[in-house]
Amino acid sequence: MKIISLNYNNYMMVKELMTRLKKRGVYKDFNSSNIMVFDNGTISFALAFTSKSEDSNYGITLFFGEYGLYSLEDMMTLPKEEINEGDYNLFVLTYKPKRDLTLQEAHYFDHKNIKPSVRDNLTLTTYRNGYAPYITTTKEAKDIEQALFLCNKIMDDSYEEIKEQFKNPNIQSMLVDINMHKHTYNLHFGGHPKFEGLPHRRISTLEEVNMFKDLRQEDYALDIRARNAAIPVSIKEINKAIDPLLLVFGWPFSKFKFNYLISNPEEQRDQVLFLLKDFFTENGLPSKITFNNRLLFDELKELFGRLNIEVALDRAMRTDGFFDDISVTLHKLYDTIYVDQDFATVTEESMRLTLDTISRVLETINTGNPNLECSEEEKNIITAFIDTIAQTTSNELNKDILDQIDDEEEEAEIERYTKTSDPNLVS
Repeated sequence: MKIISLNYNNYMMVKELMTRLKKRGVYKDFNSSNIMVFDNGTISFALAFTSKSEDSNYGITLFFGEYGLYSLEDMMTLPKEEINEGDYNLFVLTYKPKRDLTLQEAHYFDHKNIKPSVRDNLTLTTYRNGYAPYITTTKEAKDIEQALFLCNKIMDDSYEEIKEQFKNPNIQSMLVDINMHKHTYNLHFGGHPKFEGLPHRRISTLEEVNMFKDLRQEDYALDIRARNAAIPVSIKEINKAIDPLLLVFGWPFSKFKFNYLISNPEEQRDQVLFLLKDFFTENGLPSKITFNNRLLFDELKELFGRLNIEVALDRAMRTDGFFDDISVTLHKLYDTIYVDQDFATVTEESMRLTLDTISRVLETINTGNPNLECSEEEKNIITAFIDTIAQTTSNELNKDILDQIDDEEEEAEIERYTKTSDPNLVS
């Protein structure tokens, strides 16, 4: 996988600005619950410090733009188990020891002739929805420079006031209102920061409306739950590593359908529409759709509103242990047979094989059909997945199935899935 280039001079400028903050003592005096929001009229961003006492690594998390600020709000309000780094847009600037450097980070240091120290090595990582985490680009580093410059300026002028305010347990955030024309700023301290409104919603085209307008209308509610797999997949066509999007369509009577997308994130909206076209052709248009993914909600709300479908966003809507089972299975395989040792990515072909096989297992479980023919590689996937769901007691989607069989029957069920030499298995 090709390293995303970060200019040496920009890296060193970020490092210099970070060093100024570190010498001032910010990692001793502040922690991740002290949110600082900056607004100068043209850019808005927020930052939080991760202190040394919270983690062996420490640094700054920067939230840029609308989706960055909404990422911050979600991370502050959602249950911890619902936080998935693949959903968010942010920059993470971390000091870490040499032993914790990733292969990609170590390669970058070597390429730029930067000798890693034993303890504090500054790494710059971008988390962008739909992509695997990557080393921050030069363009992004320039935005980070501007943010850190403003932060240093405020700290130079008002450090003691800010430190004193955050000692109050009722103070959770600081808003820095900057007047760029007068070169002045005001500090406002308060509780949980609020970000009103939603990002601009995509306006649908007539062609998109026509995809659905002639489908029959049914009276049922559909939940569309999405979560990134958090496994980097190398896509040769775009020369980047992306993060696959896992999707579950859930509707009444405990029915569900699993889908996934491995593609350029800029193409995901169109691909979700085609998945929904097939689903609605079979099941009819619902009366209501609830999303747990803010990006999908923003992209599709206007379209389905034009089709007289109520559309809602519920960021706290649980993704269930179902996604956890898939994630555990993927990481089991990722750690054993699918890892590209150069940059720790999975090939697109391997990931598609894995998710297609999991889809077949889920379909088999859903229909009660025990016949599943598979190759040796597929057998490894099936074994990992069945072992995972067999050990899961909190998974709502599998609970009814597991309640119906005792331990002896469960072992027989697993054996039927994994035994490839059985002549009764059919393709």
